[in-house]
Amino acid sequence: ELASNNERITNLEADLKSPVKVIERIMASKDAKIASLESDLKKSKPIFDTIDLSSEDAERASKRHRSGNLPKTNLAIRHEQNQKMVQVKQEKNATEAALDSVRKEKVAVEAGLEEMKEDLGDANDLVQQQYLAQDIWQRRFDELALLVAGQVDGAAVSDIRNRSLASGS
Repeated sequence: ELASNNERITNLEADLKSPVKVIERIMASKDAKIASLESDLKKSKPIFDTIDLSSEDAERASKRHRSGNLPKTNLAIRHEQNQKMVQVKQEKNATEAALDSVRKEKVAVEAGLEEMKEDLGDANDLVQQQYLAQDIWQRRFDELALLVAGQVDGAAVSDIRNRSLASGS
């Protein structure tokens, strides 16, 4: 029993990860139910009651009160089958509408994902360009420091080089 519960939990977790598959499975079961009801409807045969109109008792007998334990007529059975079929078709239509909305939402999310990927690529390009510009400026500063090494106080160059970035200048 524990193994079957674990299997059910695993199946439910898989269903949560893929709602489209769940809806498609529900639609398949609804299609099968519709087909079953339609085949039952085709198999049922109408019953024709004959009434003897030659006697006056026939009218009274045909109008007798029905009790709840009498078998249903084919018309009543067909009516029930039709009602079930209509209900199943309505459920199927609702499921198809839900599937459509899920698919539209999926397309919208995928479009948003693509846009996010493009934005991330642009941000990565910008960071790379900033890094390259900083590297170029650092090399230029190092080159200037080497050129003025003998002409300017080394402590001043070292002070400029080691200045905190938080100071802003």
